[in-house]
Amino acid sequence: MDRLAELGPAAHRPAGLADRIANMEEDQARFLRELAVMAAELGLERPADSALRLWALMYARVEEARTKKAERESKQLSL
Repeated sequence: MDRLAELGPAAHRPAGLADRIANMEEDQARFLRELAVMAAELGLERPADSALRLWALMYARVEEARTKKAERESKQLSL
């Protein structure tokens, strides 16, 4: 009977893990949707291989814009 009592919490673990996995999958899908919206606003096409690659392209685009802005500001100060 003690063994049966121990099985109770163990039986709930797989369901809890399944819920956690489902939540992580939904988080990933939401992240990809948000990336797609931002990429479209930046004029980037979504690469088929991964969300991480898309994020890296977006990050590079933003860093390029920051660099160009800093160069413009530096030129204006030197005038």
